This record gives sequence, structure tokens and C-alpha cells, in this order.
Amino acid sequence: MGVDSVASVERHSEGALVLKMVDFGDCLLNVFTVYAPHSGKPDEEKERFWNEVFRIPQNEMVVFAGDMNGHIGSTNGVYLRV
Repeated sequence: MGVDSVASVERHSEGALVLKMVDFGDCLLNVFTVYAPHSGKPDEEKERFWNEVFRIPQNEMVVFAGDMNGHIGSTNGVYLRV
């Protein structure tokens, strides 16, 4: 894949950029570079972000790269064993 494969580059939000590429067989590949809202942000902001991300049609492939700001468990403390 080279520069000729780039179909579009779109800024979806303040924290998401999508590079849309034509893959082999004319399949569209969406490469997301994201910085997701952290857990201290309002729920509405997080909901808006993820709704924007998941607007990609189901017949297109998606690759995520970035800081998803996730953690495991109900708190953001340190876990000694997982």
C-alpha cells in the first residue's frame, strides 16, 4: 500500500483522525489515530467520542492506534494481581 491507496483523511473529532485506504480487493481500511477522553471527563463527552468512532460501515475494516484511556476494573487504583 502506498500513497495511491489513500482514499481520504478525515478529522472525526478533536481526538480522532481517520485515514481511509483502499485495500487489496477494493476493501476500505479505516486507520484511526485516537486520543479518547479519560475517565474523569463527563459521560456525554465519552459517549460522543465512541459514537463518532463507531460510525464506520460494517463492511469496512478498522485498525485502532492511540491512547484509548481505558483501565481494568471499577477503580483506577493499582492491581497487584490480574
